[in-house]
Amino acid sequence: LLFPSFLQAIASESVFEKGSYLAKVGHKTHSLYFIKKGLVRYFYPMAEKEITTWFSIENEFVTTTSFFTQQ
Repeated sequence: LLFPSFLQAIASESVFEKGSYLAKVGHKTHSLYFIKKGLVRYFYPMAEKEITTWFSIENEFVTTTSFFTQQ
C-alpha cells in the first residue's frame, strides 16, 4: 500500500512487540497508527477480565478518540 506524499512527509515507522500497548485507559495519545503487519485489539479492563470491543487488522489506521478531540 502506498501512502499519499503528504503522509509520507510526516510519518515515521514504529515497531511494537506483541502485547505492547499503543494507549492505556486515561492516557492521551497524539498519534495515528497504520498497521503494516499484525493486528490491534481494543479492550478495557473490567473486574479481573479484559473485555474485547474491536480488532483492527493490516492496512487499517488506528488511534484513540483523544487524537481527534485533543482532550
